[in-house]
Amino acid sequence: MPSMHTYDYAVVRVVPRVERGEFVNVGVIVSCDAAGSLAARIELDPAIQGTHLKRYTLTSMLHVDTVERAMPWVDLMLAGRAPHSSLNAGTRHRAAALLAVGATVLVARRRPLAAAAAVAAFAALNADLYATIARSRGGREAAPAVPLHLLRRGSAAAAIPAGVALHLRRRYSAAT
Repeated sequence: MPSMHTYDYAVVRVVPRVERGEFVNVGVIVSCDAAGSLAARIELDPAIQGTHLKRYTLTSMLHVDTVERAMPWVDLMLAGRAPHSSLNAGTRHRAAALLAVGATVLVARRRPLAAAAAVAAFAALNADLYATIARSRGGREAAPAVPLHLLRRGSAAAAIPAGVALHLRRRYSAAT
């Protein structure tokens, strides 16, 4: 019968911003002095889904999505330190962002029918998302999904020129 040993372990945790209390456990380190073993495993799987357990306000959601996520990501992409394929930048996402910006511009130019058409196209493009929300959360919670999603896509589009400006500022600051 093999002898029993006590193993120690430590969880490897990524904490992007301590003050927000966000973290992701990405691995484990296991050791046993008696057996003379030490092992570690890190697993990063983009298919793993997480759940936000904190409550966002509209303002904090837009701030986090735009200023703390999208703008730094654009900066990293331009610096060549982030893969372009890891963003939600597929054809459908780009089309949705353009429709969100277009709807905003059309409202500002007092073209309500054209703006409504852009919103309808945006909703049709994302119908599967809204159907999933309606099935899982009900129609009452699905109703605000379109305007909130429009706002998020619009803020993501706005983050692109802001992220480019951030990148250029950092690059210029580093050169001087």
